[in-house]
Amino acid sequence: ACCDKWYGGSCKSIEDVGCSYASGGDGETGTTSTEAPAEPGCMWHMSTTVSGKVCTNDQVYPPSWDDNRSQWFFSTSTECCEVRGGCDNVIDDCPDPNAPEEPEDPSYMKIPGPRTIIDFEGGAMAYIDILAESPGWTMSSDHAYAGDSSMTNVVDDESWGTQSDLVLKVDLANPSTITFRAMIDVGQGYETFALFVDGQQRNTYGQRITGADAEPTWLPVTTSLPPGRHVLSMSVVKAPERPESWPRDLKSEGSGSVWVDEIEIFDTL
Repeated sequence: ACCDKWYGGSCKSIEDVGCSYASGGDGETGTTSTEAPAEPGCMWHMSTTVSGKVCTNDQVYPPSWDDNRSQWFFSTSTECCEVRGGCDNVIDDCPDPNAPEEPEDPSYMKIPGPRTIIDFEGGAMAYIDILAESPGWTMSSDHAYAGDSSMTNVVDDESWGTQSDLVLKVDLANPSTITFRAMIDVGQGYETFALFVDGQQRNTYGQRITGADAEPTWLPVTTSLPPGRHVLSMSVVKAPERPESWPRDLKSEGSGSVWVDEIEIFDTL
């Protein structure tokens, strides 16, 4: 199997020198894993959504991987991690085909595909529902990536150790990529801006993002998701306590504001 996977079936030689994690004391080799082989629909692969050396069995991966499954997929998480030289994390996230269908929940925005845009203009798709889920955010006409409006957090430099979430709840019909534009003017040591998906932190920014003119600029933030219901939280997380450098006197300390606009959801089938 090793020769087939990595050398097209042509190994010049094969040498068995034993294994440092052999079971028992009789010299026989073998791993101590008792992990059952995965079902065909739950094979393990390197994560495309979480940074670091991470193996998962989710369904988020490039379609081209299906053309060479022996290269990208493994029957156990142990095999997946061994090929990567060890794992920082293993995420078991394979959908259960026997799970009962979830009841309707109107708070989730149905995304049928192939492309949906939420731009926070007057006729934007369900932006009122997003505001209802996000009490610490408001509409803004100060900055906009497209059109005249965006969403921004309400800055409160009297409350530390808090988190203000812009919440988007989606029900995806297909595997999807979600991209939104963020103008990030947070101050290092004051707060961070982070994207959470179903409670799991994915993208984090700890300082203001600026352009050539040293002023905040729009940054694309992208993540991939499998079909089904998901909760995305675009969050401003305040430092646990007020920084010693407070109040903000320097541009590098930012204003504490983040603007979000033009959320685009498109199928990756």
